[in-house]
Order: sequence, then C-alpha cells, then structure tokens
Amino acid sequence: MLCAQYTCGMKNLPSDLPESLKHMQELLTSKLLQMPMKKLQTLLTKDDLSQVPNKKDLRHVLSSLHEVNQVGTELNVDLSGATIQGLQRAMSGGSGVDSYLKDLQDLEDLKSIGEEIGMDFASLTVEGFQRVLDEPKILERMMSDQIHGKLEREVKLETPGVEFSHASHEHLSSTLSEREKQVIIKQAPTSENQRVADGHFQLGQLLHREGLISSAIGEYQKALAVFPKHVSARHMLDAATNSNTNRASKKYVVDLFDYYAPNYDSHMLGTLKYMAPKLIFDSVIKHVIMCDTRDEAKQDYLCIHNTRLRVLDAGCGTGLAGSLFAPVSEMIVGVDLSSNMAYRARKLGVYTRIIVADILAFLCVVPTGAFNVVVMSDVLGYIGDVRTLIRSMSNLLQPGGLLALTVEVIDEAVDRNFVLDSLTGRFKHKPEYLHSTALENTLVLVESSEVELRLQDRVGVLGQLMVFRKPG
Repeated sequence: MLCAQYTCGMKNLPSDLPESLKHMQELLTSKLLQMPMKKLQTLLTKDDLSQVPNKKDLRHVLSSLHEVNQVGTELNVDLSGATIQGLQRAMSGGSGVDSYLKDLQDLEDLKSIGEEIGMDFASLTVEGFQRVLDEPKILERMMSDQIHGKLEREVKLETPGVEFSHASHEHLSSTLSEREKQVIIKQAPTSENQRVADGHFQLGQLLHREGLISSAIGEYQKALAVFPKHVSARHMLDAATNSNTNRASKKYVVDLFDYYAPNYDSHMLGTLKYMAPKLIFDSVIKHVIMCDTRDEAKQDYLCIHNTRLRVLDAGCGTGLAGSLFAPVSEMIVGVDLSSNMAYRARKLGVYTRIIVADILAFLCVVPTGAFNVVVMSDVLGYIGDVRTLIRSMSNLLQPGGLLALTVEVIDEAVDRNFVLDSLTGRFKHKPEYLHSTALENTLVLVESSEVELRLQDRVGVLGQLMVFRKPG
C-alpha cells in the first residue's frame, strides 16, 4: 500500500512533466524502494525536507512507514532493515512472506555478529543477504573490502602522501598524466548538442543499471536525436534493444578505455579481482616447455618446438598479461586500440613493442607465422562475430603455436552464437561457436574450463578459458 500510494505512483505524475524528469523520478523511486526503511525514515525526516511543497504526502508516507514498523513489532520482527521492494515481492509471492521475515531475522543476527568482530554490515539488505546465501563468497569479499579499507586509512594516516594500492603495478601513478589529460579533453563535448546528449546518456546509464530498461532506451534515443554521433549512446541502445550488431564500434572502445585507463589497474585488480590474464598465463605455461639453452644473461625462457616464446598480447590494455609473459618470452608485442591504455602498458617497460591499432587491422599486415603464442584477455567482450579474427590468428601462428583467450558465456538456453548483453553492453559467446570456428581454421582445442573472470557487484562473473593449438 505504501508503495502504491506514494513512491510507485508514477502514473499519477503530471502529464506535462518533461519525460526526462519523469525518468529521473523513476530512478529516484527505484532507489527509495531498495532503501532499508530505517534509512528511508531518517531521510524523510531531515530538516532540509521541511520546505517540500506537499507536506501532506510526506506526512502520509512517514505515517505508513510507522504503521509497517508497528506490524513488525506485533510480529516480534524488526522491519527497520526491510525494503519496500522486498516486502512487495514477498507479499506477491504468497508463502514468500515467511521466508522474507526469516531472512530478515537472520540478517539482524548477522549484523550483530558483525558488530562483535568489528565488521559493519549495516548497509546489507535482505536482498543482499539472499545473494550471500546463494554465493557465500560475497560475504568474504565484503569483509575483505572492509579490511583493505581500514588498511588504506591506516597507511594514509601513518604515511602522509603514500597511496595504498591493490594493483601489482604500484610504481605507476593512478593520477592522470599530462598526455592522458589531453586525450580525455579531446573527448569532452565541444558543442551544446553534445553536452545535452551527454546528459541524456548519463541518465540513461543510471536507469540502465537499475534495470529500468524502457526508460533507459528513451534517454539513449534522446541523446542520439540531439547528437547522432554519440557512440556510447548508440552502443548501449543496441545492447538494451537486443540489436544484432557484430562488434562494438572502434570509437566506443577508444572512448571507454581512454577514460578508464588511469584507474583501470586499481579498479580491475583491487575492486573486481580481475583474474583473466593470470588464468591465461597459468594455462599457457602448462602447454609449453622450458628451453634447453639460456641466453648470455642466463635468462630462462619457455619454448614451443625449441623456439622461444614470441607472444602477441592482443588487446594488451595496461599490460597485465604482458607483465606475466615478458620474463619467459624472447619477444612480446602489445596491441591496443586505446592510446591511454597503450601508454600505461608502454611505461611498464616489459614489451618489445606497443602498437596502437585496431586488432583486426593489425592482423592484416602481420607476416604468417610471426608469433607462437597469442593471448586475448576478455577482448571478445567487444567483438561478437569472431570468424575473421580467428582466421587471422591462425595465419599468424607458427605450427605448434597457441591461442589462449577468455570469454563471458551465453546462457545455454539462448539459441545464438553470440549476444550483446542487454545490461553490461559486452558480448557473450557460446564456447561451441568458438570451438567450431577454430576448427574451421585448423586450430585444435587443447583446454577448455569454466572460470571466474572477475567480480561484478561482488558476484563472480563466470566465463570460459579456452586454449587452441595449431597442429605441426
């Protein structure tokens, strides 16, 4: 009732209200529905809300919240941590109410335990708790994040000016270099139309993340109506409408990763626990041998058919894979479409050469048999149709060479070789499609395993690690 009378009354909005304002209120509504009722009550009783035009509605909502809490008291259940959305779903599910109330009580017990051991689970809702039950590692990750946060604060207090970093590339500053600033400045809107389009796109992104797809589509369409060349709006609109696009546009990838580059390592390694480069490296070394000879510096190398590793890191990013392969390889070439990502990789000093180019264009000019190892860490998230790519990879590999890659996997029920995920905007593939395409290009599957690539909202993102060998 509370939702129907107030926060969910979107259909009662004034008809002359601009559509984007309706979308903004829809976004706010979604956030309020997911907020624990105790927090919602605190928000609605703040002094700065005293000037709201319709105090009657505000008083009604607060009264309704009080009534819900009274019901909880009569049932001997603390509902302060419940959400309106959760209660609605529980009530619409019939017998789900008892289960929801039990989870709510278990959550309160967990919060009490957390207080005893110095962990703050105050922000955890029943919905979050139910995800913990489905994947217990989430709780472990929450605790780990809090421990790292405390360590970071202690380091900053004890050592002023020293930044705590989860990334292995600690010697690289996470701040923007002058060169990176210039690249990003060039991306900034230069016209009023671009700025307006950016506003619609950003609102669309926020709606999209909340699962409000229809409204997100409306904002992406507005962005494109104002500025048709807005590649990010075009890409996310394609994702939201399940378009049959074959790959992300080059400019979309460049804009995305040029902007992301300065914080890529700390975010991917620290927050998302990104594992793809390490998984690929550990897999490849199982399929190669130690070389019989060392160089003058007594360096140990890995070999395929007595040839030292000559590695192509396709979509090298900031050099996470290159850092692993460089010590055991004779040569390693990194290719990336983003100049800011390539700039970070070049500063590591581990690559023989770094090339800023589209990977498909680069492969067209590479001599046959130039490499004996090719690695692609999550590159296929931006390429759906892999036929041309796999054919080119096969051509540049020496006999006995390896192609190792990771991909996000489509649900088995989906009857397509690849899809552009409607929420993330990344491509997912069927492993069978990659396998058959590789076979058509004389590449034999030597390893395929389900892996956890990284986290997303503390939940593991499952993918497939695949290694192919060129016979010979």
